[in-house]
Amino acid sequence: MHRAAGSATSSDRDLLVSLHDAIAVELGPRVAGVLATELALVAYAIGGWVRRPAPDHTARSFTCLRAWTPLLAGLLVLLGVEIVGVHLLVSLASPTIAWVLTALSLYGVLWLVGDAQAARHRPILVDRLLVRVGLRWTVEIPVR
Repeated sequence: MHRAAGSATSSDRDLLVSLHDAIAVELGPRVAGVLATELALVAYAIGGWVRRPAPDHTARSFTCLRAWTPLLAGLLVLLGVEIVGVHLLVSLASPTIAWVLTALSLYGVLWLVGDAQAARHRPILVDRLLVRVGLRWTVEIPVR
């Protein structure tokens, strides 16, 4: 997670930032960035469907674009076919490796769903020059 120096306002205190700050106290900022992103990803993938995004009339999420939902659905269908095909093919050589690859592919599906939900809950912001793209990155540019 990339963030410019400076304290975030209370409205900027979302799940990712809160997790990062809590973990950074114990493990440092680099490890906190990785762990906070992965924990937030799972939280958004599992719980992002039931929570409504906080209303922010200045923010616009790219998931509001009409093409994003069918694109995501198409990717998930293709990933499902790929997971089954690779699992069956690799299981002929090694069932253990096939299950490892299947687990990694399912985590990739989880990541894709979690990132899509994070983009809905953490839209691109241009007011206050705070720019966020899902869980991928955050940058704050001072307004001066």
